Amino acid sequence: MTIPQPKYPENHAESHTITSAIYIRVSATQYAEKQLPKLRGFAEGRGWRVLEYLEEASTKMGARRPVLAQLLEDAKDGKFQVVICWRMDRFGLSIRDWINNIAVLIGAGVRFVCYQQPIDTAPTSFIGTQFMELLMSFGQSARILAAESIRFGVARALREQAAAARAGRTRLSRSGKNLSHGAPRKIWQRSRVVELHAQGMSLRKMAVELGSTYGSVRRALKANCDSDALTTRAAGKQANGDLNGAIADLTAAIQRKPDHAPAYRGRGLAKRAKNNMDGARADIAKAVQLEKEANENEAAKSS
Repeated sequence: MTIPQPKYPENHAESHTITSAIYIRVSATQYAEKQLPKLRGFAEGRGWRVLEYLEEASTKMGARRPVLAQLLEDAKDGKFQVVICWRMDRFGLSIRDWINNIAVLIGAGVRFVCYQQPIDTAPTSFIGTQFMELLMSFGQSARILAAESIRFGVARALREQAAAARAGRTRLSRSGKNLSHGAPRKIWQRSRVVELHAQGMSLRKMAVELGSTYGSVRRALKANCDSDALTTRAAGKQANGDLNGAIADLTAAIQRKPDHAPAYRGRGLAKRAKNNMDGARADIAKAVQLEKEANENEAAKSS
C-alpha cells in the first residue's frame, strides 16, 4: 500500500517556521516527571515552537478524548505542522482509531512523530514510513475480516429466517424479540441515501425503500452530505492511496460549503500528491485566503 505524504520542511533555515503540538494522555504526576520534559526537549532541540495538549487519563474503557479531538480540529486549521506523541497507544483507542487519526493529520499536511517508537510520517524517515504501511495493512486486513464476518452472519440469518418461514415457525432473534419473515434488516446500503435524496425522495420514503428507519436514514444522509464528514472521509481515502476518491469527496464538500477552508487545503495536498502542482497551489491559496477572512471576521466580532 502506498501512503501519499505531504512535504515537510526539514532544513534548519526553515525550522523556525515550524510549530509543534505535544499530545500527552497520562496523569499529572506522570507527565510532569517523565514525558513532558523529554518531549519539550525533543521539539526545542529542533528549533520548533511548542503547543501543549494535555489529556487527563480516564479509567473507563472507550472514554472520550476531548483534547485529542481538539488537536485534530486544530490540525485541520493549520495551527501547527508537527504532532509529537510519547507512544502510538496514546494517540488512539485501537490500531484502527490510531490509523484514522493519523489519516486526519496526513490530510491536513501535518507530520506525526512518535518519541519512543520508530514512527515518523516525514518522507525522509524510511523506517517510520515502512512501519506505518505495515500498520495500515493490518488495519485494512481487520476491516476486510470484519466485513466478511458481517456478510456471513447476514447470509446465515437470512437462511434461518427463510427456513423458519417455510416451516411456519416463528424465529426468535438473539435479543429475544420475534423476528418475522420479511422484517426490515438492520444492514442496508447507507451510500444510497444521497442518490435517493437527489431524486427528491423524502426521508420516510427512503426509509421504506432501504428497509430502515427514519432516524437511521437521516443520520446517514447527514454523514454523507456534511462537509466536515466528507473532508474527514477524504483524509482516510488519501491515507490509503485513493487520491481520486479523496479529491471527489473534497470537491463535494466544497460544493456543499464553498467557504470550507480545510476542504480546499486537503484537495490541494491530494493534487500535489498527484503532481498537479498548478491545481494544488490554487487550492492551498484559496484555503489561506478563506482562513485569513475567517480570522478577520472573528477579530471584528470580538472587538
